[in-house]
Amino acid sequence: MLSDSRRDAGHSGPPRVEVVDLDRTHLAGLMAASILRRNLARPRGAALAGRLRGVVAVDAGGMRFAIEFGDDAVRIRVGDCERPRLRVRATLGALLDAALGRGVAVAFLRGRLRMRGNPLLALRLLPLLRADG
Repeated sequence: MLSDSRRDAGHSGPPRVEVVDLDRTHLAGLMAASILRRNLARPRGAALAGRLRGVVAVDAGGMRFAIEFGDDAVRIRVGDCERPRLRVRATLGALLDAALGRGVAVAFLRGRLRMRGNPLLALRLLPLLRADG
């Protein structure tokens, strides 16, 4: 829920991207945070993220992190999480390809990118994690 001051102002602005425990965050988490910041600064990205809620667990080449979509912030946390709405496991190369907008379907078909959970969430999340978005 938005804070009263933000709701009263009638302006929610783009969700902020926070990296929890920055000192422990690895390359994959920092990369995701950077791409999310860039895409959420755009009106389309902010609107898309504003409709997402819940946690996405990502394991990219053994680097595990969670992306938590809340009312006014998106948080990146190092480590695994229990009961995410979506779990993504990929090789680091497949995750980089997805961020660059190439070969997502091929990586999925070849088993280099696996998803478990809500497929609609995956479709909504993909544009937010594209570096060329």
